[in-house]
Order: sequence, then C-alpha cells, then structure tokens
Amino acid sequence: MKKIFLLKLNIMNILNTLRKPYFAKFLSLLVLFVSCSQYDDGNKPINLDANTLKNMHQDVKTGMVEGKNDFESKKAKSAQKSEAEALFIENAGYLSKHTLEELFIKNNIDTEIISELEFFENNRENENVYQELIDNFNIDSQEEATILVTIIEVKKLVEQKLGSSSKYNLSKSEIKRISWECGLAIAGTVGATIGFIGVTGGWGLVYALSMKGLATAALIEAC
Repeated sequence: MKKIFLLKLNIMNILNTLRKPYFAKFLSLLVLFVSCSQYDDGNKPINLDANTLKNMHQDVKTGMVEGKNDFESKKAKSAQKSEAEALFIENAGYLSKHTLEELFIKNNIDTEIISELEFFENNRENENVYQELIDNFNIDSQEEATILVTIIEVKKLVEQKLGSSSKYNLSKSEIKRISWECGLAIAGTVGATIGFIGVTGGWGLVYALSMKGLATAALIEAC
C-alpha cells in the first residue's frame, strides 16, 4: 500500500514539474496561431523592401501592357467582367457624392494609399523613391502594395488618354489639372474595385475597368 502511495506521489510530482513549461508552450503556440489566422494571403504582414516594391511596380507595368492586348483581343464579356464593371459604376456613383478616402473605407482599402500615391507623384523622378516610400509609410501587406502601384499605372494611362483626346479643347495647363483630378478619381475607383474583388480576372480586367472609367467619366465629378 505504501509503495502504491509513493508511486502516485512520484507521478503527481512529475506531472506538476512538466505542467507549467508545457502549458506555457501551449499558450505561446495558441497566441501564434491566432495572430497568424487574422490574415489571409494578401493581407498577411510582409517585410517589404525597396527592391521588392520596385519589382512589383515593374510587374504591374508589364501586366498593363499584356492587359491592353488581352482587352483588345477579347470581344465577349465574361460574367466576372460584368460583375466588376457593375461594381465600378457603383463606386463611381458613390465617389460623386463622397471623398476618395470614404470610397476606400467603403471597400475596406487602406486609406494611407492616398498619401502614398501623392508622395510618389511628387517624388517619382527621385531614384530612391521606393526606399522613401518604405521609410515614410507603413506598407505592410502585398494587397496594399499591389493596389498602390496599380493605381499609379492606371492613373498614368488615364492621363495619357485624356491628354491625347481631341474632344478636350483646353490649354496644356488646364489639361494637366483636369487629368490629375480625373485620373486620380478614375484610378482610385479602379483601385477600390480591384481591392474589393481582387485581381483574379487578370490585367485584362484591370485595363477594361480603366477604359470603363474613361467611357463613364461623366459619373465622376472630378472629370
């Protein structure tokens, strides 16, 4: 009987010895799991450096060229394209009564992108502009970085189309002012739309939304 009691006592001592460190490890793993589960692949925090951001921007530039070819070669409208265009029209209508920041909030887009875009526009000639973006802003997700560089390229495309259009009988300074405001509005609406639905339709869809923005510019007050 005494031996059984001593055996039970030894087992309890061992369990007590192990319980605290193992419980602590369990809690640590639980916290790690919960922290990681807050993010999907696009929103998961990343260590973004200047070269990565620059390469992402270059990929978007290449993608927009491919998107133009894809857009021009496909005449049939896919269900996804129709859905994206409907959402774009809805966002454009919302923007006519609200600010771009409010549009981003509506579509769960990080509003800091607006400041990042303005910073890039004012410093784009600087060879260290990508490093300065990293230093001055908290670009901590792939989604945020993708939307930022996509808006930059869509805006540039819209401004080029507006500047070369013969229907605008305006001076260069007037075209530049309208191009900036309208380009930002259209590009921001495209960015909000793809940010909500993702770029799963490829760059052809992004290019198509840009053209849709130009075709329906009357819906956007800045245009």
